[in-house]
Amino acid sequence: MGLWGSIMIIAQDVDRTLVEHWDGAQWSLAPSPNAGTGNNSLAAVVAISANDVWAAGSYIATNGIRQTLTLHGTARSGVLVQSQCCLAA
Repeated sequence: MGLWGSIMIIAQDVDRTLVEHWDGAQWSLAPSPNAGTGNNSLAAVVAISANDVWAAGSYIATNGIRQTLTLHGTARSGVLVQSQCCLAA
């Protein structure tokens, strides 16, 4: 399963997500989507199992309101996709 970590990077004055995976030998980038064109950040990443990795944070929607950002993926795929389950109203 390895270790997972997340940080925020700044690209063109906008905060973007960055997720990395440690497989025991090296770190690799795991593609993580950003919602919209506003700031995005991740507060936590957890691997329940090799097939169940979650990340949670928030983003600023086009209307300026902070929204929930939930990502889900697998350690094998190395890709996290935005979950539609938890968007704030």
